[in-house]
Amino acid sequence: MKSLRDRVKRLKGSGEFVTSEFDRYLNEQLGEEEDDMDALSWWAINGHRFPIVSRMARDILAIPLSTVASESAFSAGGRHLDPFRSSLTPKMVQALVCVQDWIRLFE
Repeated sequence: MKSLRDRVKRLKGSGEFVTSEFDRYLNEQLGEEEDDMDALSWWAINGHRFPIVSRMARDILAIPLSTVASESAFSAGGRHLDPFRSSLTPKMVQALVCVQDWIRLFE
């Protein structure tokens, strides 16, 4: 049985272009930008075309909005945990820290 690496090399060598689902999503033409675009409705309509990316979007869009800036909430400036921060689940803290990293990446 051939390995995945051999298969990819064969496809690339044959001139066929292999794109990932994420690449197809990024290349999607969304039409004119609208101020009132509803991301949840868009994913409800188009989620079947991008099943993996739609699951990622569902996980990200499910994160509750916080009025505390991420930098303030998770700075290493010696802050003590208050009752709100100590009530966050480890999974939620991981998600918030991950989002903070993404925000820094795109700044």
